[in-house]
Amino acid sequence: MTDSADLRDPATPKAEAELGRLNSQVAAMRAVLVKLLQDVVEAERRLDSSQASQLLEANERLIVTALDAQTEADTAAGALDEAVRSSALDPLTALPNRTRLLDRMAH
Repeated sequence: MTDSADLRDPATPKAEAELGRLNSQVAAMRAVLVKLLQDVVEAERRLDSSQASQLLEANERLIVTALDAQTEADTAAGALDEAVRSSALDPLTALPNRTRLLDRMAH
C-alpha cells in the first residue's frame, strides 16, 4: 500500500498557501468593510444632527421674521389710526376741522 503522502498532488501545498493568503485578504477586507460601515453610521448620525440643527435654525429665523412683521404691522396700524384721528382735527387748535363739522351737520 502506498502512503497517503505519496498520493498527494504536488500542487496541493501551493494551493494551500494561496488559500491561506486569500483567507488573510478576506479577513483584512472584512476589517475594512467594518470600518466603512462604522464611517457610514457616523456620517448618517452627523447628517441627521446637521439636518435637525438646520431645521431648528430655519424655524428660529421664521419666528424672528414673523415677530418683526407683527411689530411692523402694529406700528403701521398705530400710524394709520393717528393719521385718521389727526386728519379730522385742526392742527393749530386740535378741534374738529371744517370738513368734519360739515360732515357731522349733514347727519
